[in-house]
Amino acid sequence: MSKKAEQKRAYQEATAQLQVLRARWPNAFPAKGHLVRPLVGGAAQALVEEFGWSAIYARAVLRVWKLKPAYCEAVLHYTTRISLDGSPSDEQVDEKARRMATQALAEIAARRIRKAEAAAAKARAPAPETIPAAPAESEKPRKLVLSGSAAMQAALKRRVASGTVTTEILKAVPAAAQRRPISDA
Repeated sequence: MSKKAEQKRAYQEATAQLQVLRARWPNAFPAKGHLVRPLVGGAAQALVEEFGWSAIYARAVLRVWKLKPAYCEAVLHYTTRISLDGSPSDEQVDEKARRMATQALAEIAARRIRKAEAAAAKARAPAPETIPAAPAESEKPRKLVLSGSAAMQAALKRRVASGTVTTEILKAVPAAAQRRPISDA
């Protein structure tokens, strides 16, 4: 298998493999972010020996772990690295690792900002105008799927039947409201 294919496979399987690592070494790969500490160099070689992974695969899985915000924060806050069993080692976090962690956190923040700006721009975009269109003679009639109150359904059916619209959104429910459980109170 080529190097790129092996890396791609590792990136795709990283979430599952991190669970395997967490089960084997819970102190080195904790589930809670505040418990994460920088790992010693040579951890990839230990993974190769323990699991029989290729060196490329092991490094790619560790890269996914090391690019997590909690790991980057740990590199910036702690001076001593830990071994896979969780014990402190003699190895210190160097400036190169701190620069890389700072850069990774900046990229994560920039990606989050871009995503938020795109969502805000999408929310600000004007709604497309409804253009009355008569169904083509050869076009098969579509089944009307409705949700909402009976009054909303009846209004939509009347507008579709009159030919003024083919589809329309009568009420948009914010995503946060969709996730909120309905209470009996």
